[in-house]
Amino acid sequence: MGDCCNQDKTSKLARKSWGAFGKNEIGIKAKNDDTVRQVMEAIMLALAKKYKIALIDQRSIRLSSFSQDIINVQFAFQGQSIQYNVPNFPNEFFRKTLFNEQDLVLVNANHFSTSHQIYIAEELNEKQDLPTFYYNQKEHIIAFVEDFMHANLPKLNGLVLMGGKSTRMGKDKGMLDYHGKPQREYVYDLLSGFCEEVYYSGRAEQFSEENTNKIEDRFLNLGPMGGILSAMMSQPERAWLVVACDLPFIDKNTIDFLIKNRNPAKIATAFLDSQEQFPEPLVAIWEPKSYLTLYQFVSQGYSCPRKVLINSEIHLIKVPDKKALTNANEPKDYENAKKELNKAFSNS
Repeated sequence: MGDCCNQDKTSKLARKSWGAFGKNEIGIKAKNDDTVRQVMEAIMLALAKKYKIALIDQRSIRLSSFSQDIINVQFAFQGQSIQYNVPNFPNEFFRKTLFNEQDLVLVNANHFSTSHQIYIAEELNEKQDLPTFYYNQKEHIIAFVEDFMHANLPKLNGLVLMGGKSTRMGKDKGMLDYHGKPQREYVYDLLSGFCEEVYYSGRAEQFSEENTNKIEDRFLNLGPMGGILSAMMSQPERAWLVVACDLPFIDKNTIDFLIKNRNPAKIATAFLDSQEQFPEPLVAIWEPKSYLTLYQFVSQGYSCPRKVLINSEIHLIKVPDKKALTNANEPKDYENAKKELNKAFSNS
């Protein structure tokens, strides 16, 4: 057997921390399965308006001469649901793909192990070494799950896309000065007011020794898609607020509006572009669940992040000020933007 999986000879990639079925999973235990199922249904009905939820249960079906245990899987979100039965889950890789986009996985813990569990008691003398609720405390159970979801909301990092080779502009767009400093520094400082951590994204030759918070492109010649994927690869559990360097009018109000309207149940939250025709991928929040989706598009030969947004479930919003999404790609764009910003500054 070859040594292709020898840890000394392969790259060590960052991995999401998963339970048995998903990033956020809660197993429900009780004396009988009917109680578990009723509680899972109550949670799903209450929270599926906001979160993508999967339910996993084991049931016994009667065949001609014998009974067989099967796994029942149900997906629910915003009034829509689908369910099917499978004989088993082949392996952990199958489960991770199947439940990648689910915000919460509820599991019948009478049959399956999970990383987090609660116990539903029907009598006063039932004691467990788990968070315990009485069957009639549905509101308390739902509140507990909501607190769990809030506590596990992916933290938000910022990613400053320093841009390509700037052939039309004739100089590095990230080094242009609109606000008294290079635009890349302006965007970095802007995102620092909102994000846990902020990183520059670019090719190796774009960085100087002073750039400590940097993520070099590991996917060459893929443009912005390569930058986003490289960030996801470095910290796959974080959501990424991505902003390009060719937006001279991007400001605090625009970023604040985007974050306040973030919807983690979708793979991304994005503005309609300045022409209100397509989603804008380079002022957007990309959730951790988008990592797999981005790879899938690349594997099919697509390297445009806008195409990913157009063909995926995203939260699309209108920008408060369309000017914030105006690009500066040529010298005349730079001069016009500079004049307009200087005029606005002198009038303030």
